[in-house]
Amino acid sequence: MDQDGKWFAHVGSQQCEVTREACTTTGAMLSQATPQHMQGQERYPKTFISHEKRTTGRSYPFSEHDNRAGRHDASLSPHVLIGWSEPGRNMAVSPEQQVSITHFVREIEKNDGSVLKVYQYSTGDVGCVVWDAAIVLSKYLETEQFCNSRSGVSTWSSKHMIELGAGTGVVGIMAASLGANVTVTDLEDLQPLLELNIRENRELLSTGSITAKVLKWGENVTDFLPHPDYILLADCIYYEQSVVPLVETLKLLAGPETCVICCYEQRTMGVNPEVEKRFFELLLQDFEAEEVPAEKQDPEFNSPDIHILHLRRRHG
Repeated sequence: MDQDGKWFAHVGSQQCEVTREACTTTGAMLSQATPQHMQGQERYPKTFISHEKRTTGRSYPFSEHDNRAGRHDASLSPHVLIGWSEPGRNMAVSPEQQVSITHFVREIEKNDGSVLKVYQYSTGDVGCVVWDAAIVLSKYLETEQFCNSRSGVSTWSSKHMIELGAGTGVVGIMAASLGANVTVTDLEDLQPLLELNIRENRELLSTGSITAKVLKWGENVTDFLPHPDYILLADCIYYEQSVVPLVETLKLLAGPETCVICCYEQRTMGVNPEVEKRFFELLLQDFEAEEVPAEKQDPEFNSPDIHILHLRRRHG
C-alpha cells in the first residue's frame, strides 16, 4: 500500500487529487454515510472539499491529511444544521435526530474487530473532528508491542493517562478500551462532544475507565495530580499563542516517571513550521525526545509526515 496520505477511510465521497494549497478547513465535512453503490467495500480513499468552501470558526492548518469530505446531498442547507425551520412548520426533532443532523460519525476498527464510533461536529473549530494524527496514535497504542493479541495482556492496563487537547476523545477512548484509566481534557465547549463519545463507546471500556474534564493550558493542574504514567497528545501544535501554555502544562503534569506520547503532523504551509520549531525549542529544554520509527507503528496507519515521539523529563 502506498503511504501517500490517502489511506484513512473517508466514506461517502469520490476520490480526487489536491495539493496542499487547495486544502482548507476540516469542519465543512458533513457526513460519512455510505452511498448504496459503495456498500460492501471495506475502504475508501481520502478526499477533500473544494478549496472554495469555508466553515464556521478559525482557519485550520493546511495539510494533505486534514480530515474533510463533502455531503453529496446538495439539498441539505446550512439552516438544517442550526435547527432552522420555516415559519408555521412543526420541525420538532428528537435528541437522536438532532445529533444526526449536527454530527457525523467516524468509525475506527480495532485489531480485535470491535469498532470505535466517534461523533464529530458538522461545523466548528479544530477540536470537533478526528484528525489523522489521532488515528495514527490510537492505532499505535494497540500495536503488538503493547497489546499481546494471544494473551490479551496490555501494557496500558491500569495505567493512569491524561490526554491534552482531546477534541473528540478518540485517542483516550482507545487507551481506555485497552485497559487504561484515562482523563481526557479540553476546553469547556468540547465537553459535550467528549461526553457523547464516551457514552457511545462505553460498552468497549470493560477493563479501563475514562472521564472528561476541562483543562485550559497554562492554568492550575492541581486537580490532575498526582503525575500520570502517560500524557497523550495528538496534533496539538498549530496555534502560536498556545505553544507556551502547552509547554508549561506539560512541565507541570509530567513527573520524573511520566512518559509523554506526542503524535503530530509536520505541516509546511504558513506559520506552521515556525510554530512547530518554537514548540520543540521550548519543550526540549526540559524534555528528552525519542522518535518512534515507522516499523514500530501500525503497519497501515502511519505516514512519513506524521511523527510519534516519546518524551521524558530531563534529570538534574
